[in-house]
Amino acid sequence: MKPITHHILVSLFTLTLSAAGAHASHWTDGMKEGKPSFKSIGHLAFGPEDILFVADTKAAALVAIATGDTKPASGAKLINVEGINQKIAALLGTTADQTLIDDLAVNPVSTMFTLPSLADVAPTPFRC
Repeated sequence: MKPITHHILVSLFTLTLSAAGAHASHWTDGMKEGKPSFKSIGHLAFGPEDILFVADTKAAALVAIATGDTKPASGAKLINVEGINQKIAALLGTTADQTLIDDLAVNPVSTMFTLPSLADVAPTPFRC
């Protein structure tokens, strides 16, 4: 699938989930608690009730993670992080040349942002 088509499909899927939120009572009902496993993390998107949707591109799966991050941000300010790839690589115990940041999802309520992790094991949340 071409990248532009994939981005459009992910955007439409997220929009559909958001629109359907008006009809769903609780999106987290029926979710299983545990640690999801991933073959390869692709696109990330936040949906209703602060659920993080993670596309596993190699497994052709979509995983929903209830983040529980529902507190609104207070005192949020714009920041500019120079060399963010080096800083994130250091947090993950690797080097910047081994790190690829190809997606980013921001929780609209808390402003916490999530990146796919280097090892494609689980999304890595960061707070600004």
